[in-house]
Amino acid sequence: MAETKHPAYTKFKCWMTENGITNEDIGKIIGKSRFGVSQRINGTGPDFSAEEVRKICLQYGISADAFFVANKVS
Repeated sequence: MAETKHPAYTKFKCWMTENGITNEDIGKIIGKSRFGVSQRINGTGPDFSAEEVRKICLQYGISADAFFVANKVS
């Protein structure tokens, strides 16, 4: 099992499934392979960059806060 480098984007992954969006679809938007997107979503590869998040949010009309920002209460 791959080591987690950052929290997985579980909510985003569920949203993708519900909307029929594939890792390949996201990859085309951010210029990464399907595998590269999978690693980002599952937390085993590099995190999404701010530019990648911006492109995804603009393409699908979603909020970065809803899917990409960890809401931690201290």
